[in-house]
Order: sequence, then structure tokens, then C-alpha cells
Amino acid sequence: MLCLRYLQSPKRWFIHYNIERRKETYMNKKEGEATNITSATPTQEGYAFTGWNTTKDGTGTTYQPGESYTKDEEVTLYAQWRRYVHTVKFDANGGTLTDEQATKTYGMEFNLSAYKPTRNGYTFLGWNTAQDGSGTTYTDQYNYDQDGGTVTLYAQWIQYNVNIIELDKQQGTGGTDALYDKGDEKSWYLDKECKLSIEENGSIDKPKREGYWFNGYYTEQNGNGDQIFDHNGNKTSKFIHGNCKIYAYWTAYKFTLDADGGEVSQTEITSTDGGVLPSATKEGLIFVGWARYSGEVSIKANTPYALKDLEDSWKNKVRIIAVSIDDARAMAKVKSLVKGKKWPFEVLLDPNKELYKAFNISAIPYVLVINDKKVVWTHSGYMPGNEVLVVDKALETIGKK
Repeated sequence: MLCLRYLQSPKRWFIHYNIERRKETYMNKKEGEATNITSATPTQEGYAFTGWNTTKDGTGTTYQPGESYTKDEEVTLYAQWRRYVHTVKFDANGGTLTDEQATKTYGMEFNLSAYKPTRNGYTFLGWNTAQDGSGTTYTDQYNYDQDGGTVTLYAQWIQYNVNIIELDKQQGTGGTDALYDKGDEKSWYLDKECKLSIEENGSIDKPKREGYWFNGYYTEQNGNGDQIFDHNGNKTSKFIHGNCKIYAYWTAYKFTLDADGGEVSQTEITSTDGGVLPSATKEGLIFVGWARYSGEVSIKANTPYALKDLEDSWKNKVRIIAVSIDDARAMAKVKSLVKGKKWPFEVLLDPNKELYKAFNISAIPYVLVINDKKVVWTHSGYMPGNEVLVVDKALETIGKK
């Protein structure tokens, strides 16, 4: 009797290893038997291998190198990675710094501009992996990578001597008092620590001097030498180093007086004349003051309204009343002044300031325009040209403007 026995070879299952789009077959597995995942670990620059997974995105089953695999099925295992990450510690090396630690991740830009320490009397040069500067230097970008651990970077310094540039205001007041120069670059600073540069802050604060225009700062007095700052306080292209002094240059206000066809005792006046403007006269007109018409150098007599021209518009419609608040002792002088000026309007006396108090007036001169027993406009104080505003408002109220 002959017995035949048929033997069937066991099935084999392949395990494929996928490493960054490259599929490699390392081994196959017999049906019903266990096998170990390859102990070989792949490598990739800037990444640490974390194991194998049955899905590319790592959401499947995870296997570590050398781990047992028992399933009877063909499978592709995908390499899983994480980026290198390490800690960066900043040592100000004698200076001060707000943020002293950060994290560096592979493939991510690490800009060092946010990590600039300060130290009085020193200029910051950059960072180095050695305290004495003998290691690797980093200035703008930190591009070193490692997996884990801490790298310490040390600030590097160079000492400087601070020079003082004194701003001589030449009888002016206020504004910037001094600037500071480190001597190692073309920049001046607003502070002794040399943190606030003129370039970054735009300009200095200008001084003031009553009755004068500021024309800038010069290397010599009276506007001589090189101009360092212009009339707006902006830096010019000129630059000087070392302890020194620069001088404010002033010019007095100067006005040309235009009597507009009338007569005036002088045609020019400067702020050094005491600041008193003369009166002007013109036949048939009342002089009401001066107004600036062309920039800062010319003022013109403000005499636009003749009483005879206003009579037709104002007759029976406008009443001009002036009120004097001089006390009883000065009342006689008020009367003689009105008589001498021949003012064609009423002047009332209020020695007890009853009207002044009723309207809660705080400063004189004070003007009220009243229509139908209602105050429609008020004006406090005086500047040349205000008289025109009063007349215009009166004409507007009666509908003639």
C-alpha cells in the first residue's frame, strides 16, 4: 500500500520599510511565525528617528526596531521623525538682557536681532560659544542644530569712551541739553548709555528764545562754521567726534510795516525794539491793528472798514458799546481818553465790575455780539487781526456778509 502525503510550503508575508519615499524590503515573514522588526535605524539630517508606523502620518500602529511582529499579512512600515530641538541660553557676560533663554528647532530661522544685551560703556559685538570669544561667533543668525541639550552663547563686548557734545543755547531755553558720542561710529545719542541714536529718533528738541527765530546749531557762534542741526532740529550730513560744543544761532523777528495807503512812523520793527507796534493813520478809516500777511516778515495795517461805508449797513441795526472796568480813581482818565480819541461809539463805565462778573469774564479784552437779547458770539483775549473777526461777526449777524 502506498501512501502519498502532500506537503504545502508555508506562506510568506513581506514587510516593506518606507524611508522618505524610498521603499525597501528587509525581510519576509513565514505564516504563523513571529519575526522581529529590523534593528537597523534610518537617518535623516536634522531629524531624529522615532520608530515605524503602519501609516505615513503616524496614526496607525507603532513598532520599534527589534520589536516582534506576528501578523500574517503584508505590511508597509513608514519611518517616523521629529526635528532636532535644543535650548539656547544667552549669557550677557557682564551686561543685561531681558530674554535669557530660547529654543532652536531644526529648519526654523533663528534671528538674533531680538537678543541684544546692553552694558554701560561698551559696544555689543555679537555672540560666541566661548566666554573669551575663542569659539564660534554668531551675529545675525544662529544656524547650529543638535538634538537636545543646551548651547550657551556669550555676549562679546568692546569698551568705548563716551564723548559729550554740549548744546550751547545762546540765551535760549528748553530743548535738548547734550548729545553723546561713542567715537566708534558716525552716530550721536540722546542718552549717556548710548541707546537712543539721533538716526532712530529723528531729531533733537529745539530750544526757544522769545522774539527770535531758531536757525539751527553750528560749530561756531553767530552761525559760523558748519551747520550740524537745521532750524527744525534735524541732523545735517556734517559730523564731528569728541568732546565739543555746538552753538544755537538766532535771528530777531523783523517785520516790514505796510500802512496800506496810510501813514506810520516807522516801516520796520524787530523784536529787539521792545515789541511795541506803532499805530497807523488813514483818512476816513479807523485803525484796528496789524495782521501778518506774507509769512513771518511782513505785517499790514488792518483798516478795511470806514465808518461812512458802514453807516448804510449798520444804521439802526448795530450798536457799538465799549465798557470800561477801571475803578473810580481812573474814571477821569477814561473820559479824557475817549474825548481825545474821538471814538464814535458809546463808552460806559463799570467801576464795580458788575457786568464783568455777570458774564463770568476771566480775561480782557472780552467781546460779546448780542442779537435779540441773546449772546451769539464771544471772544476773549487779543491778537492782531481779531478786530476784523468782530466786524465780520457783526455783519454776519445782521445778514450783510
